[in-house]
Amino acid sequence: MKGLIRSRAKDVDYFHDQIIQQEQSLQKEEQVLTTFKVYQKFGGSGIKMSDVLLSQLTEKGKGHSRLFLDHQLLYLFYCVWTCFHLTSLVRIFLFPGS
Repeated sequence: MKGLIRSRAKDVDYFHDQIIQQEQSLQKEEQVLTTFKVYQKFGGSGIKMSDVLLSQLTEKGKGHSRLFLDHQLLYLFYCVWTCFHLTSLVRIFLFPGS
């Protein structure tokens, strides 16, 4: 499962990179993902974009939400599965035949 989560992270990084590269041909006002990633990574300061900075927008060293997803998503799935399982058992034993 951890391999699946890592693969998902690589896919997201790849598509973010592709979108950011394509956005470079657009006007500044239309570069929505690039603007968001700059704000997310650097706190929204007025930074001039260069190739080095563009490559840093989706590199490893993710933000807190991405780290949570990459490391805790598997445990979240287990918790949700356990809740569904317990709910089903309660329903079966406390409300049989309904």
